[in-house]
Amino acid sequence: MVLLHGGLSISVQGALGLWNVNERSLKEKVKQKAMMSTYIDPYFTCKLGKIKRIIKSHTIDDTQDPVWDVSRDLLVCEDVDQIVFEVLAQAKDSRISSDLSLGYYIVKTQDLIEAKEIKGTVALTDDDGKVNKDRGKLIIDMKFQSVADMGSDPEVPWCYFPPRRGNKVTLYGDAHHFDNELPKIIKSNGVKYEHGKAWQEIYQAIMDAKHLVYACGWSIFADISLLREKPIDGSDKMLTNGELFKLKAEQGCRVLLMAWDELLSTSTRAGLMATHDEENVKYFEKTGVNYRKVGRVDD
Repeated sequence: MVLLHGGLSISVQGALGLWNVNERSLKEKVKQKAMMSTYIDPYFTCKLGKIKRIIKSHTIDDTQDPVWDVSRDLLVCEDVDQIVFEVLAQAKDSRISSDLSLGYYIVKTQDLIEAKEIKGTVALTDDDGKVNKDRGKLIIDMKFQSVADMGSDPEVPWCYFPPRRGNKVTLYGDAHHFDNELPKIIKSNGVKYEHGKAWQEIYQAIMDAKHLVYACGWSIFADISLLREKPIDGSDKMLTNGELFKLKAEQGCRVLLMAWDELLSTSTRAGLMATHDEENVKYFEKTGVNYRKVGRVDD
């Protein structure tokens, strides 16, 4: 294995000549017919090794010369021997046929580290990296900068929002506790330490918001409440997370929620981790809450 540690930039402009019918096997031709396309509906994926997918492009309908224009900048730290691009044709109906693999382009990690950039129009191969027939070509540009060459800038690159000053960060030792449940602590300056109640204070901060509520996390469950006892303001109503977010949107706040899109969850199946991502899509549909699923891999 080779340690790939640093900044990885990948650009894929498109592909050329993906469906040369004279070079395709009978099995591939039958599968393509089952897809009911004049040509094919291609997309591509990029994986670190054979498992960890970092890019999945959108699909271009009915063409053998797709233009994707996909660019990604990534921070990576992986022990991996190769980076694998795969071009596939999407099935029109998964009940009739699975997606058809059209070809691969495999980059050895050590070659990329030494070259720092690999750019051009490259031939697609089989899954062993052999060019045994015309599978089409991929137009790519890959750049790698090692962590040693990136410098020591503490700012995290490629974030949604720029760094800002004047923020307040509150650290909590407990998600929740009841009054007088925790020991009394006197700080070195003689002042009593006030144990915070994370869930209550977050709930109240959302309730008091006037302009915006931004929340992101691994899972957002609309049906439970942050509260374990009455809210700080003393009211008797304990809203669920979903009710709270919808209320703030109705009051005019801009409510943006970003949660993990679990790969195995669907509209009919909860997935392995039961993160409620698909449930939330339905729950917040046609409300003022802007809810988005974002995968750990680039879907």
